[in-house]
Amino acid sequence: MKPLDFTLEEMRSLLTLRDELATPDLAADTRAALQERLGTWVLLAEEKLSTLREQVSVAESFVGGLHDDAGRGGGSV
Repeated sequence: MKPLDFTLEEMRSLLTLRDELATPDLAADTRAALQERLGTWVLLAEEKLSTLREQVSVAESFVGGLHDDAGRGGGSV
């Protein structure tokens, strides 16, 4: 979760939620509510992953440009 920039509190909250879901004898309504909360975490993680992918794409583009400049003898960077 750290690479996705979750805070320690967010990590703690999600781990607690997952532990609660692992309880075998949960009432159906409680399990459904926990699953709904987990769905929210899934969406948040997907958003963070998308942002991270965009950042990687920009970084790759930048590095590619540097390689191009270096290959042309582009001087100082």
